Amino acid sequence: MVEPPQDSKAPAESPPPPYTQFSQNRQQPGPATSGQWYWKDKRRQTIKFIYCADPSRDWNTQAWAAYLLVKCSDVPRLMREGFYWDSGNSVHEDGYIGSKIPSNIPLFRRQGEPWAFTRHYFLRDLKHPERWIATIEVYAVHLETLSHFDLSQLSPGTVRLGTAYSELGKDIYQYYYGRPQLCFNAIYDDMPMEGQWPWPRGHAEGKEGNPPMGRRWQWRRRNPNN
Repeated sequence: MVEPPQDSKAPAESPPPPYTQFSQNRQQPGPATSGQWYWKDKRRQTIKFIYCADPSRDWNTQAWAAYLLVKCSDVPRLMREGFYWDSGNSVHEDGYIGSKIPSNIPLFRRQGEPWAFTRHYFLRDLKHPERWIATIEVYAVHLETLSHFDLSQLSPGTVRLGTAYSELGKDIYQYYYGRPQLCFNAIYDDMPMEGQWPWPRGHAEGKEGNPPMGRRWQWRRRNPNN
């Protein structure tokens, strides 16, 4: 059940409210525009995640795979503050299911039938001013998979591949499940990041698929001039 937002009459000296307060809210209902506001936004797609049920296996061999595409003009801020979203960020009225598969997705899976359907979600940041907007495309072989799909199935633990880019399209972040030699953060090294970032996670060092966090960030934090 969606709970009403907390009382906004807080003392002036109170710290900023935690993200959990924002997640209790949701986007205001509106007309069904199929996410036209997202596609009309001129910002570059600067964060891209591929999710699947079992990230240890190739994503195009599974029953479903999801593609998160985020437009954000300040990715380092989301690295510092955390990239948080849940179903409360979804603009539910803009969601739809179609049989057209985007051209940048391989139509034929490596095993079995090709992708046949796509479910589209559109999300907005709940903070003001708004820092990001996003779309999620979920691909499946069977329509029933999508009709029962829930955004809670997407989490840092189900990310197969994650990338982020600068405003000029340069690579600044990469995560590849189970292949630590391919993971990097060109801005903040191994600084722990929260929310939907799959790596580095300060509380999950050494777990499979999540390479152990090194000491570079701790050293830089103690020696900010180096």
